[in-house]
Amino acid sequence: MSTREAILEAIKRVGPLCDDCLSKVTGVHPRQQINQWCRKMVASNFISRDKGSCLKCRGDKLINRVGMKAIALSPSKTRREQTTGHPWYWEGNVQRRIVEHLEASGYAIVRAADTGSRESGKDIEARSVDGRTLWLSVKGYPEKSSNTQARHWFAETLFDLILYREQDSAVELGIGLPDDHKTYINLSKRVGWFKQLVPFRFYWVSESGVVRTE
Repeated sequence: MSTREAILEAIKRVGPLCDDCLSKVTGVHPRQQINQWCRKMVASNFISRDKGSCLKCRGDKLINRVGMKAIALSPSKTRREQTTGHPWYWEGNVQRRIVEHLEASGYAIVRAADTGSRESGKDIEARSVDGRTLWLSVKGYPEKSSNTQARHWFAETLFDLILYREQDSAVELGIGLPDDHKTYINLSKRVGWFKQLVPFRFYWVSESGVVRTE
C-alpha cells in the first residue's frame, strides 16, 4: 500500500485526523512526511484540510478529511468488506458513508462515535457552514433475528431523538440507516406523525455507498 493509500484508508476508517495522529495510525515517520503528503493530496482534491476536532486525540487542530475525488473513487463492496471485516450494512460502514456525505455537503464533523467499541454518545455530530448543529443516531442491520432485532434498533433511534431534543431544542436531528431493508423502510412510513412532531431526516445509505435523505 502506498503512502497516499495508507493516509486515505486511515481517514476513511477512523475519521478526520490531525497530522500527528495520522503519523501514528499509518506508521509514516517522521511526521513531516505526513504534512508534505497531505498538502499534495489537498492540491489534487483527495483530501481537505481545515481547523476542527481530531477524532483520535480530540485536539482542536488542523485536520485532514476525505476529499471529493477520494469519495468518487471509493472501493467496491468487496474491497470495503475486506477492509472493515463487516458487510456494507454494518453500523460502522453506514456511519462512515454518512460522514463522507456530510463532509461533501460542506459540514464539519465535530464527532463520530467509535461504533466498533460501542462508544456511548451521539453517533455523529456535525456543523453546517452556516453554524447549524446536526446530531444523528445511526444503526446498521442485524444479521441474526433480523426482523425482530431491526424493530428494536429502529425504536432505539427514535428514543435517541427524544433525548437529543430534550437536550437541545434547536439542534437539527437525523437517523442513519442502511437502505433496501423492508423492515426499516416499512417502519419509517409508520412514524410520520412523530417526524412532524420532532422534525428530523432519514439518511438512507445504499449498498453502493450513495446517501439519500428523506
